Amino acid sequence: MPVSTLLPDEVLRQALAYLWPRDVSRFARTSRKSRIIADSALYKVNHIATMSHLISFCKALTTRPSAARALNMVSIDIREPVRFPIAAVAAALLHSPNLTHLAVALPHPRDLAHTHHVDPSPLLYACGPALCSLTLTSHVPTAALSEFLLSHPNLVDLSLPHQSNESVFELPPEAVPHLTSVKAPPMLVACLVPNRPVTHVVISRALPRECMSAVVESLAASTGPVTSLSIEAEEVTLGVMQEVTVRLRELRNLGVKGRFLFGYSLSYSGLLLDIAPLLGRSPALMSVSLIGTPAVHSIPPPRSPMAFLSVSPSTPSVSFTPSPSPPPAVDHITLEDELQVTRTFHTCAKQLREIVFPSGCRWVAKRDDDETGWEPARECRSARVWWMDRELELELAAAQQQASRIEQLETLEGRPSRRPRRSNKSDSNIQLSSSSSDSEEDLDFGELHPGDVSTWQPGKISLSSDDSVDELFESEQGGPMLVS
Repeated sequence: MPVSTLLPDEVLRQALAYLWPRDVSRFARTSRKSRIIADSALYKVNHIATMSHLISFCKALTTRPSAARALNMVSIDIREPVRFPIAAVAAALLHSPNLTHLAVALPHPRDLAHTHHVDPSPLLYACGPALCSLTLTSHVPTAALSEFLLSHPNLVDLSLPHQSNESVFELPPEAVPHLTSVKAPPMLVACLVPNRPVTHVVISRALPRECMSAVVESLAASTGPVTSLSIEAEEVTLGVMQEVTVRLRELRNLGVKGRFLFGYSLSYSGLLLDIAPLLGRSPALMSVSLIGTPAVHSIPPPRSPMAFLSVSPSTPSVSFTPSPSPPPAVDHITLEDELQVTRTFHTCAKQLREIVFPSGCRWVAKRDDDETGWEPARECRSARVWWMDRELELELAAAQQQASRIEQLETLEGRPSRRPRRSNKSDSNIQLSSSSSDSEEDLDFGELHPGDVSTWQPGKISLSSDDSVDELFESEQGGPMLVS
């Protein structure tokens, strides 16, 4: 199929972005010009999960300049127990001047048949100055990392969760001036955050409180300021929590994943007594996650609108995070405890709007005000079913209690109950017997209408001369009867 001369190349590139990669590959085989146009859709964003895909990817970048120029984002996450071709990947990246996002998950030595350590330094040297996001799961030598940061001024996001705590160095103030997101061990975080516009920080390891105090102090020195913080460590002490809530006054999102918080081995009373008072010290805190990193998008989208269109199957996300799955079903006892914890948290911190528990259930405020109630989020279906049933039961119990109170008040005030009175034959018989003893001469026949004479029977009712004609009488059934 020859390329149509009626459509500009840019229109064809945008149209190909909405096709499956298999269809785009068929289009690329039609002509040389078609291949150049198709490369912009095939190689702009790539997620590589197999070794065969990685080999063909590297070959295409080194042999076709159109594919190398089109590359913007690439993530490599290979779980196969094979040697990683670090040299081939570095050579491919050298031919890609427009690369902006790079994420590489290097295999751990224990996953291989040998203990060979893969040094990611060649990947850092191969990246051009246009790179703005880097994610590596392996330790980078300190010298190579320092040189990389000095030569990449456009870096916005840096993620090195497995970097050694010994990677400590000094950077000049002009290095990485646009850095906004950091995920690293605490000592590296303390080197990168001060005097830079960092707003999102993930601390991937723990340190004693004395060292963490200095790290939190460095977070307060950010020009961002830091509005999102996540601590992912084996153990998170209350002293660290106290340092965070006292020094970071503009913190809006807090994520904590530690041994003393994870799971339900400890009672909820401990959570309430230890954590709840600390949350009230951060006046801007809106979200608390006890399960890990909060979902914060710190990297601005690229200029091209086609790079982040979710409807395009040929542009997968450059991330190692799996697709969000629905939370698991949580038992009702745990949900009841979480609701009580949520209310206590909200009592101490009125500005809270979201709380995520280790069970995976996310609780959100019903309305955006300080006195609102809380409910499970829409994605937590099992929790919402339990919550709706609970709300209906509470409303029914409240209605029954209100009706009981009204009946008690009417009884105390001497008012007749709204329920229909039962017939009291004994009272009716007494009234009839008393009325039959009266004389017929006591009745004033002049006050009766002619139409009522035929229905009047002597000895049944008695009226005094002062009574009104239109008067309510009690019938035999106890109800009112109007005589006109």
